[in-house]
Amino acid sequence: MPLAFAAVTVIALVIAGLVARPVSGTLVLAAVILGTGTAVLYPTLAALVVDRAEAMERGLALGTLSASWALVGTFALAFIESRGTRRGVAVIGGAS
Repeated sequence: MPLAFAAVTVIALVIAGLVARPVSGTLVLAAVILGTGTAVLYPTLAALVVDRAEAMERGLALGTLSASWALVGTFALAFIESRGTRRGVAVIGGAS
């Protein structure tokens, strides 16, 4: 769980930095750091879900995590971004 907390903290800090100063040079660096945080977070959450689910429910639990990560996150981000890029980044950063 400490690894997931660290990954979420990194993601939140990067998004907060993007809200504060979104310039071209920092966007590339932020994308790399954000990708690294996400690459650490998703497998950690998947392992946590698999460890806590009963043997007969592991597939359903992991499928639910994957669907929520892909579908809910995508639609929520698209909705927030439709309100404006700067406001969208601020809302996502605040939610993190």
